[in-house]
Amino acid sequence: MSKLLHSVARSIAAASLFGALACFGTAAAAAGTADSPAAAVRVADATVTPKAPAQTNATKPPVDRTEAWVKELHGKLRITAEQEPAWSAVAQVMRDNAKTMGAMMQERSAMLKSGSAVDNLNGSAKMVEAHLDGLKKFIPVFSTLYDSLAPAQKKLADAAFSRRMRHRHMKRG
Repeated sequence: MSKLLHSVARSIAAASLFGALACFGTAAAAAGTADSPAAAVRVADATVTPKAPAQTNATKPPVDRTEAWVKELHGKLRITAEQEPAWSAVAQVMRDNAKTMGAMMQERSAMLKSGSAVDNLNGSAKMVEAHLDGLKKFIPVFSTLYDSLAPAQKKLADAAFSRRMRHRHMKRG
């Protein structure tokens, strides 16, 4: 169990760091070549005509994505009536973490439009810290639920979280 939780924590921290570096790399590349007229047009085009993404799961607010994941996970794990109190605690932490991250994402989105490279990096650091804080809240309640699961349910939980972490890394890859 501890091995799984450490793996999940490392995966989320790595994904957050890679995301921060990707944002910084894009901003630095655009800023570093802004001397050329073509680069200035690309930067201007990027800020003037942003594409409106389709409402995919990745673009839905964290609260909506989390609510869908809570329902999906509840079904996948086949939570019993006896496990429902522990499940409710897990679901509540997931929802609370999603609200926190949603607020931070809105703040960061506004900052990215006008912030400096240093502001962007500090915003990325805040997001990583929030992910870590969320994990620190999630792991104890999930551990309680996990301990109450039957062996078959534990295998389902292991598979669900493993698949979810691989999917996140592949999307950012």
